[in-house]
Amino acid sequence: MTKPEIIKTIRSLHRQGKPLNISAVKRRHPELMKAVYAIKPYWGWKRAPEAAGVKYSDIKLELQDYCECEICHAQKERLNVHIKFKHGVEMEDYRIDYPEADVICEEIRARFSKMKCKDLPHWEPLWTAEYALDRLWDRRDKGLPINSKAFQFRDPGLLRHIRPLFGSLDNAFRSLGLNPDDIRRNRISLKNKEEVLNGITKRLRLNLPLNPRAVLTGMDSNCALNRGAIRFFGSWSKAIEAAGLDYDAFLRKSRYPSPEKVIHEIRRRHEKKLSLITREVRRGNNRDHALYDKTLEFFGSWKKALSAAKIRYKDIAPCRLKYPTKESVITEIRRRKKAGLSISSSDVHLGMHTNTALYNSGLRFFKKWATAVKSAGFSYRAIGSNRRRGMNQELNRR
Repeated sequence: MTKPEIIKTIRSLHRQGKPLNISAVKRRHPELMKAVYAIKPYWGWKRAPEAAGVKYSDIKLELQDYCECEICHAQKERLNVHIKFKHGVEMEDYRIDYPEADVICEEIRARFSKMKCKDLPHWEPLWTAEYALDRLWDRRDKGLPINSKAFQFRDPGLLRHIRPLFGSLDNAFRSLGLNPDDIRRNRISLKNKEEVLNGITKRLRLNLPLNPRAVLTGMDSNCALNRGAIRFFGSWSKAIEAAGLDYDAFLRKSRYPSPEKVIHEIRRRHEKKLSLITREVRRGNNRDHALYDKTLEFFGSWKKALSAAKIRYKDIAPCRLKYPTKESVITEIRRRKKAGLSISSSDVHLGMHTNTALYNSGLRFFKKWATAVKSAGFSYRAIGSNRRRGMNQELNRR
């Protein structure tokens, strides 16, 4: 298929209200997906609907709520238990025999596929090899960092999926038709002293650390800035001094030299209505690494520092539990039992009808899952016996 034919097909599918997310198209129209990724230079699925005049945010999504066993064609949300006890096959062997088969349905996988990204929002609900390539290409198009270190802090989901899908980041680049060596040679570089000084000033303004280790290997590292400092000033220390800073005093002096200074800054942030949630202090727009580090040094934890500042952590990070009370946990356990679902700890936590939120709330309010089940009016010992009896019957049928 040529580009015009692909565009025509996508428009037709969109008018018919057909799902156009990657996993749905691979399932319903595999030849269309193959045609898109066969086009050179790289085009990708994200740009295909856009070329057809369809906004990606407007496409219909479809996620299957089951996956099919390749041995007996049974349809279940999860196949792990089914494959092991129904067919006596270990998962490692099943994956070798059917490398492209899913063992967890798309709906469940989508819940755990969403990982926060600092500089590029997600547009697909599910990670696939095609989405990983599209995302890598989009980062390159937008001039965003495309090295493994940047992915580790800014787009962890991409790095996490590229390695098992392609083996390495270099292989993913080759799949895009790019030469990894060319990408490494074209690293961002600063052109003159002014750009280096502006970079140092910007880090200072954003409260980012300016010690050499942080600039080279920290969470907000900037190797290009370090290379520019050495190239135009001879060393990082000379660049710092050229920016009007006392390098020696800067390294020795902390902005928060005492617990009182830490408490004062926490209260100041609270008065300014800046977020005091841990992840925001460490990685948010108003992050302050020095404050967080000194908090751990003086108080041992962020919550203890807030307590010392007379600020309750639950006031700044309100509880968002799905089951926020003992009564809600008991009600859900009874509902599961009435619906014929298992309420044993292993099934609720890891089984086919898992409910991790319920399990965690059960431990939170009752300390033990067995206590939560007993509070709901059921005998946990009887539940365990019934489960073992069912497993033995399953094995005997085999």
